[in-house]
Amino acid sequence: MNELGAPFKKAELIKAYTKQSQWVNDYFERIEIAEFFYSPQNVWSSAANIDHLNRSCSPVILALKIPKLILKFRFGVAKHASRSLWGVRTEYTDVALAEGGEAGGSYLPKIGEHSQDTKTTLL
Repeated sequence: MNELGAPFKKAELIKAYTKQSQWVNDYFERIEIAEFFYSPQNVWSSAANIDHLNRSCSPVILALKIPKLILKFRFGVAKHASRSLWGVRTEYTDVALAEGGEAGGSYLPKIGEHSQDTKTTLL
C-alpha cells in the first residue's frame, strides 16, 4: 500500500491526494475488466468502490479550491481545531463504518456498462 504520510495543510493534502490517486489508478489499471466489475453478493466491486470514492472526494476537492474568506463567510469560524487526515479517517473507519454506517444518496455508486471505457472514466 502506498504510504500517505500525515498531510495537514492544503498544499500537503493536494500533494498526498495526487500521489495516492496515481497509485490507485496504476493498481486498478492492472486489474482485468471482469475482475474490476465483479461484485460478490452484498459487496461492492472494485469499480463501485472507485465510483464511491470519486463521488465522496469531489466535494472535498471543490471545497479546497474555495477561498478561505468565502468559506468563513458561508460557514463562520470553526469553534474547534482542525482534525488531521488520520483523525478524519479513523472516525470514518473505526466509528462510522464500524457502527454499520453505509453510503447513501449521491454517494452510492452508479456503474453502467462493464467496459474498458467505463473503467477508464472511473480511473
